[in-house]
Amino acid sequence: MVQMGRLSAERRLLVDQMRAGRAESGSGAPVLRPRSADQVFVPQSYAQEQMWLVDQLLGPSVVGAAPLFLRAKGAVDTEALRRAVTALIGRHEALRTTFAMVDGEPMQEVHPPPFMDFAVVDLLGHSEEECAEQARQELAKGFDVRTGPMLRTRVYRRAADDTFVLVARHHILVDASSDAVFLAELAELYRSEVTGTPAVLPELAVQYPDFAVWQRKYLTGERLESLLSYWDARLAEPPRPLTLPGSRPRPRLRTTRGEFLATPLTTDQSAGVLGLAQIERVTPFMLLLAVLRVVLWRGTGERDVLVGTPMTGRTRPETQALIGFLINMVVLRHPVDDTLTVRRFLAGERESVVEAYDHQDLPYALLARRLARPMSFLNVVFSYEPTESSVPPFPGLVVSEVDLGLAVSQNDLEVKVVRDGAAMTVHWAYDDEIIDRDTVASLARAFQACLAAAVAQPDLPLSELPAPTGIGPAAGSGPDQRRSAEPATRPPTGAIEEQIADLWRELGHDPVRSDDDLFALGGHSLTVAKLAFQFEAVFGLTVSVADLFTHPTVAGQAAHVERLLRARLSTMDNDEVGRKLSGLH
Repeated sequence: MVQMGRLSAERRLLVDQMRAGRAESGSGAPVLRPRSADQVFVPQSYAQEQMWLVDQLLGPSVVGAAPLFLRAKGAVDTEALRRAVTALIGRHEALRTTFAMVDGEPMQEVHPPPFMDFAVVDLLGHSEEECAEQARQELAKGFDVRTGPMLRTRVYRRAADDTFVLVARHHILVDASSDAVFLAELAELYRSEVTGTPAVLPELAVQYPDFAVWQRKYLTGERLESLLSYWDARLAEPPRPLTLPGSRPRPRLRTTRGEFLATPLTTDQSAGVLGLAQIERVTPFMLLLAVLRVVLWRGTGERDVLVGTPMTGRTRPETQALIGFLINMVVLRHPVDDTLTVRRFLAGERESVVEAYDHQDLPYALLARRLARPMSFLNVVFSYEPTESSVPPFPGLVVSEVDLGLAVSQNDLEVKVVRDGAAMTVHWAYDDEIIDRDTVASLARAFQACLAAAVAQPDLPLSELPAPTGIGPAAGSGPDQRRSAEPATRPPTGAIEEQIADLWRELGHDPVRSDDDLFALGGHSLTVAKLAFQFEAVFGLTVSVADLFTHPTVAGQAAHVERLLRARLSTMDNDEVGRKLSGLH
């Protein structure tokens, strides 16, 4: 039986209850069915599009690969493992896709199997840490989303009976629920290869690209308008992004993967969370989120903080056994009212979460675009995982998952509470370019203190819960533009500026002045990606999405294009220079 991801039992039950009585036949949703076989390029799903834009903006070294790192005790049949991985890639189209802009639209292309990179590396006599370091170096290479392959397998043989296996994939291919499916099917396919008996796996009714096509059709018309209306009302006048105490100005573009801190709860604290959640008829997720809100308020003075939480996005039966990136970020808003008691605040948190879950089908990419934010308007994310994933049995082997200790945070702060049996551990991942470790450590201490006080005295007013200590005021807020001054206000002038202004207009944004900011005119991440595609067609230059984010004005982009052209012209002869320059007029 294939495991179905890491969504908590409480949250899964809650979502199921919300959907009770809303049969598929009456939902108005089109049937999810296989797409036409002659479709070479397929639109990206909204989740893929969001991840693809992050990759284009920050690069794979910051986005990072999604690794599975396994240790197998026993004699691994490497050829059987190779055939099993090949079969798995052949079974799931998501694992053999590449991504590019095609005719100005972000698309995915499915490649025929085998589309993989598999290698065996002898590390005989090397230490466990040396094997892990080899894996980290492999992950640091990243992926080229345009050419692939997007999955690499490395088998590190440390001894005849001790092997490490790294399965590195770009995050655009998989999510946490995919990992459970991947491991279960890999174990079954490996068993089939070493025993010579057929693999017993459920037939896939559809593939991930089918879901992407379906999603684009489903989210149209009245259904889309209904979701947009809800979130427009819910996020009217959204609060500014949270600025944590002691934080530094936020750079326009991130350059690091972040850092993390893990703080275990005591056995009594973990038991207290479960007990109070049961008494107050909330999930542990709701209780822990409410406490996090109080800690952020007590540490920053901000009562209204938007917190994102990742949902599995697997709301249809056809998607349950798929490998693919289906996660959708859902925004949770519940301002802190310090006149309330813990108990009353929890009741409000429950109502807020249930309502948001019932409107979770709107892709986060569309929501961010709707609010006209150039970057993510969320900078705090919270999640709760009730158990760590378990590795299914492999014949003749004892296989376990190994933590490579890699910090990956795409937001200022990501808090995840992991429950393993009776124990809970709080993982704090953070952007170390703007937040220092001492600040995060102070928040972690305050979280535990607030949690203990809330569990012990649920009728205590929020204003009496402990506040973080030892952290100073914010050093600044808002993005640090980190670019030279732009020219004075004037209409776009000169061939390059005028062509860039025309390209903006084709995308629906009309600049009047040379220092008009693309994002102030309603531009967003996808606008910039399309603009980069157009720059290549018009100027014959490769202009990165990151460059256009760094230079968001007509004048700034024109100056950047001119620098690139001058560098190109310096390598041409006089005739080539004349032809190139004449083409710009």
